[in-house]
Order: sequence, then structure tokens, then C-alpha cells
Amino acid sequence: MDVGDITQLNNASTCTISYWIYHTSSATAACTLFDTVCGRFDASGNTKFYMIANNGDMMWYNMSPGNISYCASALHSDNVWEHWTFVFDGGLVGNDRMKIYFNGARLTGGDIYHGAAPIPATTVDLSGRDFDIGMGSYGAMIGNLDDFAIWSTALSDATITSNYNLGKTKDLSLSPNLIGYWKFEEGTGTSVVNTANPGTYDGTLINSAGFDTNVP
Repeated sequence: MDVGDITQLNNASTCTISYWIYHTSSATAACTLFDTVCGRFDASGNTKFYMIANNGDMMWYNMSPGNISYCASALHSDNVWEHWTFVFDGGLVGNDRMKIYFNGARLTGGDIYHGAAPIPATTVDLSGRDFDIGMGSYGAMIGNLDDFAIWSTALSDATITSNYNLGKTKDLSLSPNLIGYWKFEEGTGTSVVNTANPGTYDGTLINSAGFDTNVP
């Protein structure tokens, strides 16, 4: 799904991305290991800001010239609904700038690892490049996504835990600092409304993507 150029993610010092995922396969025509959950490409077609599902891992890359930083967990499973939240806070230091939450709980210690390169204080500036959900240079994700949300701020542990515990019963559309919230409840067609701000960053389904009754 293409949602256009999310300008708030360019050179951002904070952001949060969360989603429910039901991943059915880690093999695509493009790559036998990785499925792209979401991401953005530079003008050369290289993914620079993206999340991928990979045989047991859920990875987040924030790449800039001469720099690659990532963190990943070994808890991801196929054929089950999972809730993942990724928080970026450039105001912190070191590896604390990138955090991963699995089913409402922050991952620490042996459940998470980082690349050797230092994590930058801002996200990559990809002005003019569209943000894609469920597809990318590593191939389209095989499975379902639901309640995909992006905030311009770094959510707290308590908020993330609450969002997970309330699940589908919680409507995030009035959440403060929410940029995008795609609930995928249209049922037919190729349009997905951004319920956080209808008419801005509405999504367009491509590559034969559609709706499904399998939800969290």
C-alpha cells in the first residue's frame, strides 16, 4: 500500500510506528529470507528506512550515507497475530534511541541486538519519496497487517502497553500526535482511509493486495 510522502518522518527526531501482523511466510519471489513490512526508498530505489520480517526476527533499519543502524528481536513467529511497536527518540543517547516492543512489552537484554554503527539522532531525510506498507525492495510481505499507526512522538511504555491490552477495541484515531492510522476496514476496493486525518496520507492498495476477515 502506498500512502505518499509522509513529510513528518523526514529528519524526524522522534516517531513511533506500530502494527498488528499475521505473517504467513518468510519467502518471497524477491528474497527467500525477508518480507518488507513497511519502508521508504531513495531515488536510486534502495530502501533507507524500513522494517522487515525475517525468520524469527523483526528488524528496523535507519540508513543514511555511511551509516546503518538496526535492532532486531528473535521472537517473531509466523501464522499468529503479533503486536509490534518501534519507537525512535533521537533525544536519548546510544542504543536507547531505538526501542522495540513485542505484544506490549519493551524488549531488552538478550531479546534485542544492535548493529555496530551508532544510531543517528534523526531519521533519514527522504523528502519526496513515498512511504509503503506491506511492500519494499525485499519483496512484499506475505500475510496480513492491521491497525497500522504512525505518531510523530515517542510513545511511553505505559501507552504502548495500554494500546496492546485494549487491542482492536481501542480506537487510536483521536490519539495525540497521530500522523497516520490505517484500520483496513473498507472491505472492498483499493482505497484505505487514514482515519487520523482523512484525505491526508490515504492509502492505495497495489500488487493485488486486498482485505481479509482474519483480524486480531
